[in-house]
Amino acid sequence: MVAAHQTRNPQAEAQWALVERVLASQQFRRTVRLRDFLRFVADRSIHHPGTPVPEHEVGTAVFHRAANYDTGADNIVRVSAGDLRRRLEQYFLEEGAGEALVCEMPRGGYTLVFHPREADAVQAAETVPTVVASVAPPGNGPAFVADELREPVPSDALRHTFADRLAPVEGAPARSWFRDVRTLVLVTICLCLAALTGAMLLRHGREPWQQTAPLLAIWGDFLAPGSGTEVVLADSSYAVIRSLTHKAVSLQDYLNYRYRDAANDPTLDPSTRAAIATMLARNSGSIGDFEAARSILALTRQPAQVVMGSAHDFTPSVVKSNNVVLVGASASNPWVTLYRGQRTLAIEQDPVDNVAVVRNLQPGPGEQAEYRVATSSSDVSGYAVISILHNIDPGKRVMILEGTDSQATLAASNFVCSEAGAAQIESALHGRENAQQIDVLLRSSKLLATTLGASMVTVHAR
Repeated sequence: MVAAHQTRNPQAEAQWALVERVLASQQFRRTVRLRDFLRFVADRSIHHPGTPVPEHEVGTAVFHRAANYDTGADNIVRVSAGDLRRRLEQYFLEEGAGEALVCEMPRGGYTLVFHPREADAVQAAETVPTVVASVAPPGNGPAFVADELREPVPSDALRHTFADRLAPVEGAPARSWFRDVRTLVLVTICLCLAALTGAMLLRHGREPWQQTAPLLAIWGDFLAPGSGTEVVLADSSYAVIRSLTHKAVSLQDYLNYRYRDAANDPTLDPSTRAAIATMLARNSGSIGDFEAARSILALTRQPAQVVMGSAHDFTPSVVKSNNVVLVGASASNPWVTLYRGQRTLAIEQDPVDNVAVVRNLQPGPGEQAEYRVATSSSDVSGYAVISILHNIDPGKRVMILEGTDSQATLAASNFVCSEAGAAQIESALHGRENAQQIDVLLRSSKLLATTLGASMVTVHAR
């Protein structure tokens, strides 16, 4: 017997064709999880209309959560649904503006609704009748019709009028030189003010990253119109599991979710396995990383061209072939390991002490081969590294913002997103402005987990 959803149904076919176009759009092309989410709810909505889709089912089928996961403690489905709704709306406003059929996922559920696009409203100006106004002057004077004011004045009449106004009146004294100079000064002041206003308006109309030359030099490749940039945030759950097991995980094992096997590792004690299972049931992130991402978004008035998500939401094809900003060190963002061979400064996890350490692979004069964070309670500093490199696709760029802790990562983001920080990097590159790849080492200071600032230690350029 053929399943009901396999029989020919022109309406279902049209709906599914629309979903396929949405899936291939710019809004969904780069985010694997949201494509899977949309494909799942579309299949259920088109082939099983009227059947509600439970949040728990989405979590297990799309986001690979355990069968007994708690939707109250893990809000991955609800958060992703909000992003899905925004991207759908954006698609039908931009790429899909010509679609006759529209779909949306109403709040409160996980079912798609399809409906024809409403006809565009007729322009109000086309329906307003032309009104001819009569205006009566004070007293008993005759009224005049507004249309009379719109009659063209003959060019000869204009010439005579202006000539009459400019010609000196017979018998009138000549203008004094004082009046001529005063007029010239006033005109000059007006021109200067106009030029200043124009410059201010031009600056105001620019994107924030275009306001100064240093910011433009650093962020031009990432935020220029049409460039498109992926901001990949660290995966805190992965970092905690690494810390609990004291085992490094390769990028391949991360992509295959092999690190999740630690929850059933018989060599670990039951309490550790229970803690790992709890972490796997949550989609965790660092406040410092979120603040770092906000600093990047503040540089542009077009946030739609910046795609943001957690490390586990991306695929190698997306990360390697686009402009990318990686937030977090390799201990929490395994994508950073892709670029290990291009860097001279990088933060790695010491396998013995299990602390973050800056490795300097090419120490210059006066530089250390290794920078460690002091363990004393009185020292509240950290280290951060900013790397700007070629991506795997040579036409694309990658920026890595990593710190010895999340506050140091935030310090790196604040530094490179500020005019002052960008200017310091430009100054340090004096004579090496054509360098294609740079690594910047910062020392950050903080108090009570609040980042106070960062100072530059060294810059490597090549």
